[in-house]
Amino acid sequence: MVGMRSHRRGFTLIELLVVIAIIAILIGLLLPAVQKVRDAADRTQCRNNLHQIGLAVHNFHSTTGYLPQNGGYHDADVSQPYGYPEQGWTVHLLPYVEADAILSLFTQNPTNGRAKPVKTYVCPSRGPRTCVTSWGAIYYMGDYACVHTAKDNGAWITPAWQDTMVDDPDCYRGIITRAGHIDRKRYPKINFDHVTDGTSSTMMIAEKRVGLLQYNVLWDPYYWWELPGWTCGWDWGSSRTVCVPPQPDNSHQDYTNFNTDQTQRFGGPHAGLMNAVMGDGSVTGIKYDVSQNVFRYLGQRNDGVILDPGSY
Repeated sequence: MVGMRSHRRGFTLIELLVVIAIIAILIGLLLPAVQKVRDAADRTQCRNNLHQIGLAVHNFHSTTGYLPQNGGYHDADVSQPYGYPEQGWTVHLLPYVEADAILSLFTQNPTNGRAKPVKTYVCPSRGPRTCVTSWGAIYYMGDYACVHTAKDNGAWITPAWQDTMVDDPDCYRGIITRAGHIDRKRYPKINFDHVTDGTSSTMMIAEKRVGLLQYNVLWDPYYWWELPGWTCGWDWGSSRTVCVPPQPDNSHQDYTNFNTDQTQRFGGPHAGLMNAVMGDGSVTGIKYDVSQNVFRYLGQRNDGVILDPGSY
């Protein structure tokens, strides 16, 4: 009796290529969906960060009776040589964002504090950004800024940051104000009663526009205006202007000149809009195509203009 022999047929080359092609198509379809889910999660976490910052401002206000100020000089020292705290609003809020340990480090030695990231101040779409300077210091960056305003005509005010020129208080009509101007002037503290346009109608803190080149660990010139990182006093590391409308991070990458297109705008890494927390603690999205006038009014606490939320 002759035994039966079974033959197992394998894949032909054509069939194998077809299977590989189908798998590649499925991966191609899935990747954008996965990226959309990741982007949505990052945007939600960013909004939650701003919500926590808004709560921190209100808790600070309830504890002290006034709003946190944003220093008067970018160096953010603890010695107060001019009679007011130099460090930015971010330092003042540390006890209210569960970062007491970092505040302790900063108080003992500002250099050590600046070398630590504060999770609440980092947008997950960018991740922690660091700058290692030519003198060996390590600075972690922050992704959120208070409002630096301008005159009613929208003109940019040069003396706002120049030590040798007379300062203009119209630059500080946001909810978070400047504490002082170098050795010239100490600005009064304000509270929510001074937000006469209404806390729900005034932008308090929002995302900064950060160029894609600044996502990496780089040194000057890309980080110059953000030093000394998240602890920055009154400078572009902790404030942005509403004199120009916001832009997305990928909108402009020319760093040959430092102007409002690169270092001083609000904006963000998210498609279509940036996130902001209003004076009442609510978080909203602001479109990149918001008009310049609307955006300027949105950042000023006492211009008498009450905006329709649909306008931004």
